[in-house]
Amino acid sequence: MTIARPHTATSWDLVLDALDARLVSAAEASDVSNTLDEWTPPSDLGPLPVRLVGRARSILGRTDRLVEDLDATRVEVGRELSTLARRSSMQVAAPASASVDVSA
Repeated sequence: MTIARPHTATSWDLVLDALDARLVSAAEASDVSNTLDEWTPPSDLGPLPVRLVGRARSILGRTDRLVEDLDATRVEVGRELSTLARRSSMQVAAPASASVDVSA
């Protein structure tokens, strides 16, 4: 027999705590590729209690800002890599030999 989890605000508090911790971890990480993944709310909690809507919106807003920052960083790194690729493909001419007449 399976016992369903109670549909309590406390359970939603725990879910939001976990989301918040993941967001903080992702914001502090140098490699977020494994930190931010798609999230689906647990199906056994019931609707989000009204008193937690503001907190959930705050987490969503911070997540959106982090994604925007990551996108901007990705674009900038792409530009820098493109610049480096162009520079490395330029052929540097060999310096012309020079001689100095020291007999004069």
